[in-house]
Amino acid sequence: MVSENPNSTKTILFAHDDGELQKFVVALLTENGYNLILANDGKGALEKARAHEGMIHLLLSDVEMPGMTGIELAIQLGQERPDTKILLVSDLDSGLLVLNNGWQFLPKPFMAEMLRDRVRDFLSEQPSIKEHLASVLEEVKQQPSLQGHADEVTRLAEALIGVLPEVEPVVPTNGAPPLR
Repeated sequence: MVSENPNSTKTILFAHDDGELQKFVVALLTENGYNLILANDGKGALEKARAHEGMIHLLLSDVEMPGMTGIELAIQLGQERPDTKILLVSDLDSGLLVLNNGWQFLPKPFMAEMLRDRVRDFLSEQPSIKEHLASVLEEVKQQPSLQGHADEVTRLAEALIGVLPEVEPVVPTNGAPPLR
């Protein structure tokens, strides 16, 4: 029995204006089974994101692009698609960048394994407990056989969400997976 590549359900919006690096990254990510939406600049990436009807799991963008920077793109896309994760790449000194909560940064140049592993780890991170409870609640509301219990489940989920502390994962700088 052949199992389907789990990456085939993940869509990455990749925005970069360097043709050689673009070819390298596209080859690497498609080889690893990801679906790609490719753009040469921030404006094009935003247009393609707006035209895409499905989930975009990750924005992979260069920081420095003509017209609209990767940071401007990430801010705009984050407002329109808050569930999209953000991974920015740049040859700027990473100490110069202040990233929004949840954004990640990968300095250039990088090796193929570094990018592959960072994308895989970032996309495989588990949702927070609050996010998980919210998704369970949505599933309960959509299941006809559970409709009679929706009020009770909603009350319990909201009570749990109200008492759970907000815990942010600690992301090591050595490429290891986030600590929980």
